[in-house]
Amino acid sequence: MKRLATLIPADPSGTPKGDTNEALLWNPTFNLLRDDPQTMPGLHTSGFVLRCWSGWTSDDPTDPDPARWSPQTFNALHAACTNFFHLYPSAQLILRNHHRHVLHDHHTLLRFAQRWEQAPHGNLSFLIDPASWLTAQMIPDYEDHLARTAEGLEGTPMWRELMLTNLAPDAEQDPLSTEKLGIDIGPPMRQSPLHRGLLDARRMVKILSAPIGRADTVVLSPGDRLAQTEFLPPVP
Repeated sequence: MKRLATLIPADPSGTPKGDTNEALLWNPTFNLLRDDPQTMPGLHTSGFVLRCWSGWTSDDPTDPDPARWSPQTFNALHAACTNFFHLYPSAQLILRNHHRHVLHDHHTLLRFAQRWEQAPHGNLSFLIDPASWLTAQMIPDYEDHLARTAEGLEGTPMWRELMLTNLAPDAEQDPLSTEKLGIDIGPPMRQSPLHRGLLDARRMVKILSAPIGRADTVVLSPGDRLAQTEFLPPVP
């Protein structure tokens, strides 16, 4: 870990601003599968960085649509990234994972990275958020899941940023339809700051110690930064 930073939502309608040493900008509402990147301000600026989710297939990013996990959607994300760099060859594109989006597990992200490395079209990388790969059903065994993620990241290319979040129940989302999904992933969850949630932050940091050490940047949620950094090793 070379530095700590906080992930801050960018204002897509405002004056584009770049990252700072302690803040990284991202666009949580931008969907590569459906939105036109030409509507994003600042993309013509050399070295512009776009951080966003890996994409969803419906109008609602939390909607349980199994189509987002299909081979066709996987290919559509690859095509969208290729088109992005065709339009903006000097920009950077950083995709953040989530179990409800295209890069819904580590295996899928690894396959995407390997395919991109075979014929790269631009500067694409990943913001890895291990807790985002956890569903409510996985929480009782979260230590095992995170340990497998930590092991898998050792052989995963194209990531330099690691985000440490926790999970909390999300009362604002409708329960996911087991009938629609075909599987039961439990009640809706939301990302929360590292120090607040259902997962033991100290255990998480210990399990993820190798990826934390490898990451160029460890990324935290907005909020009480001091409370979150208490669980982390010091920055060299």
